[in-house]
Amino acid sequence: MGNRIVCEFLYRGEIVPATIRHGRGTALYRTPKYKAYKKKLEDLFRANYCGECRADRLFGLRIVIKQQNLRKRGRQSGDIDNLLKPVMDAGTGVVWKDDDLITQLDVDLTKEWNESTIWVSVEDIGHWHRYRVKLKCRNCGEMFEINKYQAERGNRKFCSNACRYAFGRLKPKCLNCGKEMSHFRSARLGTKFCSSACYGEHMSANPHLYPNIMKNLKKAAANNPRLTHLRKDKL
Repeated sequence: MGNRIVCEFLYRGEIVPATIRHGRGTALYRTPKYKAYKKKLEDLFRANYCGECRADRLFGLRIVIKQQNLRKRGRQSGDIDNLLKPVMDAGTGVVWKDDDLITQLDVDLTKEWNESTIWVSVEDIGHWHRYRVKLKCRNCGEMFEINKYQAERGNRKFCSNACRYAFGRLKPKCLNCGKEMSHFRSARLGTKFCSSACYGEHMSANPHLYPNIMKNLKKAAANNPRLTHLRKDKL
C-alpha cells in the first residue's frame, strides 16, 4: 500500500469465524468461544499499537489468513467475510473509532493443514479530510461534507434527511378554496385541487376552462335520460 505502518502482529491459534446464534425469544448473542478469540485479537492490537484511538485518520488493512482445512474433518471453515469481521472489530476502539475508517483492504486466504495463523498489518493512509469534499445542499443552501466517492456517484445532494424530505414535497394552493396542499414532487405534478368536490365546484363555476369535459358531459346527458342533472339547459 506504500503508507506508514502503525501496527503489525501475528496471531497463532484457532481461528473462530463470526457467527450469530439465536438465544431465547429474539435475543442474539456471540458464542463464548468467539468472544475469547476476539479478546485475544484485541490484546494483540493493544500490545503492538502505540498510538491513540483515532477518528480523524483513514487506515489500510492487510491480512494474511492461513487456516486449517476443516472441511476434511467435516467442519465448516467459515466464509472470508466472517473471518475478517473479528479482526476488524478487534481493532475498533483501539486503533480506529469505527471500522468505516478502513478504506483499503488487502486479504489473502489459504487453507493449511498444520497450523492456523493470521498476520495483520495496519497502515496510516492520511487525514480523512483528504478524502472529503464540500457540497451545497439543494434545499437549505448550507455547505456539508461527504466522502469523495459519494460525490462521484452523485447520490448525496442534501445535508440531512429533513432537507431531502422537505425538498421532495410541494405545497401548492387549491385553485378553488385556496387551501394549502402537500404532495411529493415526483408524484401528481398536475394536482391543482385539494379534493374532487373542489374540482367539481371549480369546473361548474368555470365551464369555459373545460371545453372538452363539457362536450363529453353534453353527449352523456343526451344519450342517457336518467342524467337529469346534466341536461343541456344546465350545461
